[in-house]
Amino acid sequence: MEHNPVTDTWVHSKPTEHPHRLNPTLNSENVMAVQQQITTVTTRTTCSSGTWSTGLFDCTSDMKTCCCALWCLPCMQCQTASDFGWCFCMPLLDCCLTVSCCLRSKMRERYNIKGSSIEDCFTVLCCYACAWCQMARELKTRG
Repeated sequence: MEHNPVTDTWVHSKPTEHPHRLNPTLNSENVMAVQQQITTVTTRTTCSSGTWSTGLFDCTSDMKTCCCALWCLPCMQCQTASDFGWCFCMPLLDCCLTVSCCLRSKMRERYNIKGSSIEDCFTVLCCYACAWCQMARELKTRG
């Protein structure tokens, strides 16, 4: 029998004989069946509770999000809101930054990230595009 490490299976290289034919002293009480169980393990990157998975200025850690925000910020905002479970057009109503601050606060609550509503509003006010990129990356990381 040969082991295939790629598929993690055992392959018979030649037909095997029945155990009773190989050893006539074996009876039905002495026969042991061996069965291999294949288990698939899926891992997911998790973040420690209490912190954002990426920093506010880590835009280059996810170039797709960074480029999308650079070329069409409203498109990225709508996608992020939709991924979070909100109506995709909510960011288009963000005339006083209320939607951005609320979404950031709700995201912090969902993922147990430390902070306050005042910090969320200050972050959105000072670094609007970076705050949205950080929220988009958080959703990608934590799903």
